Amino acid sequence: MLADKKYISLGSLVCVLFFGLAPALADTVKGANEHYQQGYNALDQKNWREAANHFTLSYQAIPRSDVAYLLSVAYSKMLNPSLASQFARKALSGKPPLGEPYAGAAKKILDWAKGPSGIVMESEGKADRALPPPPQVVLPSREFER
Repeated sequence: MLADKKYISLGSLVCVLFFGLAPALADTVKGANEHYQQGYNALDQKNWREAANHFTLSYQAIPRSDVAYLLSVAYSKMLNPSLASQFARKALSGKPPLGEPYAGAAKKILDWAKGPSGIVMESEGKADRALPPPPQVVLPSREFER
């Protein structure tokens, strides 16, 4: 009888946790999706800083490789090789695995960030550094896939 009560208590705890966390998880996914869409819209408008802000919020909610890739794109467009390379590495090592042609584009961003010296440059679009334009990249789907 005591064992039955343990299982009932454990089952009740699982139900409470699942049904208590399910709405919070749904809100997290919804928020990540909204910021992804807003970031994508900002990319279309070439508003790199706003895109990076929204993609950062999406990535903080659900750290996905495609969002990290989009962050690397936004930071490369802002001529910030340090952050561009940081997020390109996260994109290449993240989950779900980044497929082609995005993995190849992330590698191009890493090469660009290293510059001619092979060392990641620490500038953020400063005029005193000779920084080549960022590479042309392909953007993933506008849809946020869970």
